[in-house]
Amino acid sequence: MKRRHLVANRRFLACFVAALPIVAFGNSPPSGKAMHGDLVPARSHRIAISIPEERKLQRAVDEGGHQPWRLDPMAVAVSTLGARIGKFVREDARRELTVYPKKIVVRCVETSTYDVVLRRLVRSDGIWTVVEIDDM
Repeated sequence: MKRRHLVANRRFLACFVAALPIVAFGNSPPSGKAMHGDLVPARSHRIAISIPEERKLQRAVDEGGHQPWRLDPMAVAVSTLGARIGKFVREDARRELTVYPKKIVVRCVETSTYDVVLRRLVRSDGIWTVVEIDDM
C-alpha cells in the first residue's frame, strides 16, 4: 500500500515539474506588508517571466489540449510552489482563492503561509501565470 502511494506521488510530482517552464526568481527585500503570525515580515519573490515561453504554452493548451491544468489558477499555484521553492502543498491543506479584476491570489496554508499571485499574461481567457509569491 505504501509503495503504491509513493509511486503515485512521484509520478504526480514528475508531471508537474516537467511541465513547468524554467524561470528564475529571486528574493526581493521585504515588501512592506503588514506583519503576519509571529511578526516576521513578508518576503516577496518576483517571478521572472518569459512572454515568448508563455505564448508557446498558451498555443500548446489551445492547439493540442496539452497541460489543461494551466487554465486552473489553484493547480498552477500549487504546482509552482512545489517546483520553484520546494514547498509541496498537501492535498488536504487549506487553500483560499481571492479574485480581483486583473489577478487572482491563492493563499496556501500549511506549516507556512504563501500568497501566490497569478495573472493571465497572454490573453484575458488564457493560461494563468504565477508572477509573485509572498512568503508570510
